[in-house]
Amino acid sequence: MSERRMVAVPERFVANDLFINRPLRSIILGRVALQIGFIASAMLLATALAQADTITLNFDATPLGPGVEIDATPYLSTFGITLSAVTPSALVLIIGQGLPGIVTAHSAPNYFNEFNGNNPETMTLNFPTPLSGISFFRDGMTSDSKPQWSAEALNAQGTVLSMVGEPLTATQAPIPAQQFTLTGANITALRIDSDNHDFTDLSGVPIDDLTLVTQTATTPEPQTVFLLPASLLVLQLLRRRAKRRVSCGGDL
Repeated sequence: MSERRMVAVPERFVANDLFINRPLRSIILGRVALQIGFIASAMLLATALAQADTITLNFDATPLGPGVEIDATPYLSTFGITLSAVTPSALVLIIGQGLPGIVTAHSAPNYFNEFNGNNPETMTLNFPTPLSGISFFRDGMTSDSKPQWSAEALNAQGTVLSMVGEPLTATQAPIPAQQFTLTGANITALRIDSDNHDFTDLSGVPIDDLTLVTQTATTPEPQTVFLLPASLLVLQLLRRRAKRRVSCGGDL
């Protein structure tokens, strides 16, 4: 009669089946982590390759008293902006808030304006690099009317990409400031037309806090370039380690 020998079962073979399930879970989790890591790294790299630069012109470099006017051309040129198609005899100005029309600058004390008496007027601002967006505030007025006006975002071919504006308004109630936004691909110019119909004190729309958004391709920083391949390498090594655990029959 043969003897039966009792063999001690290793702890990893007991009914909790850790030996079977834990390595399999490691493989599954490793694959999920690999996919998540790839997506996250790719998103970070894409973010580094395209960044939006924002510039705001508040026209306050030289604080002015009420109604004091200076030529806006030197200030615009510091941002690489040039003027074209300006109505003959019209003046493109930076003006201290208070007069005329009792304008309240959105960011005190100055605002941007074109003046041509009681005649229709136009001007075009040309930007040094293409933009993806433009926003500005039409300033508020304490008690007055405002001219009819429109602003058009143009591309290099002169095509209108976006347009905003307001009709002639006559009121004795305060007119609050309002923000307007234009968007489009490769905006190179902003054309502003105004007409007070020989009625309002202001001949042109008062503007402040002109914000320019440029979509620029940038060279990613070295650590960002290294991030994607390095993270994928680490995750791949973890995946291989999980496979070895299964083939070797336990933890390594």
